Amino acid sequence: MNINYIKQGRKLENEGRLEEEIACFQKTIEIKSQFSWYYFHQGEALIK
Repeated sequence: MNINYIKQGRKLENEGRLEEEIACFQKTIEIKSQFSWYYFHQGEALIK
């Protein structure tokens, strides 16, 4: 579920796989858009 996408996104971040990281966080937003911290994680990735 969403937590798995967050974990996967963080793993991809550590591996330097930015495009895939952003896609994971986008998927969490598509599933449950009302949680602001999903946007926060995606925003952090987009800043890089």
